[in-house]
Amino acid sequence: MRELFKKYTHNLELSGDLEHDIVVFLHSNHLSHVAEHSCRVGKEAERIAHSFHNSGDVAKAAGLLHDISAVFPNNERAVGVEKLGLDVMDAERIFPLIAH
Repeated sequence: MRELFKKYTHNLELSGDLEHDIVVFLHSNHLSHVAEHSCRVGKEAERIAHSFHNSGDVAKAAGLLHDISAVFPNNERAVGVEKLGLDVMDAERIFPLIAH
């Protein structure tokens, strides 16, 4: 499994701060637009959680991570899903972006 992600991590040093680490990871993979989007989604998810009187930590983390698979090129997504031991639907093979 590590080999699946190894080529995308570029031997990054992680700080332990999820938002910072996601931004660094996505920027290192030339996905600045995804980093910006993920940060906005994380903040909005946190806001929504608070509006329902819940802790925003988990919601923010989910928002930050929701598009992390953008590092996988579309032609590698089905293989990645299979390496995770998951079934790949025909629709995911036709339109790989679904598998995120």
